[in-house]
Amino acid sequence: AAVGDGYVAPRTEAERVLAGIWAEVLGVERVGVEDNFFELGGDSILSIQVVSRARQAGLTLMPRDVFVHQTVAALAA
Repeated sequence: AAVGDGYVAPRTEAERVLAGIWAEVLGVERVGVEDNFFELGGDSILSIQVVSRARQAGLTLMPRDVFVHQTVAALAA
């Protein structure tokens, strides 16, 4: 997966956690907070894995949230 030149590093703990989870689940080196989950290769199955790992990390997410808020920045807010 190509990472765009518009990489924006995570700024908050929630963004750092989510970016790490996305990178693991999507198999990419790094995830910027403005990167789109689906453009990075995410799908509904992977979004469920993201939600599950986020919950383990103490973040309360629903699978629907990933579809509504498709960037780390939006999801962490």
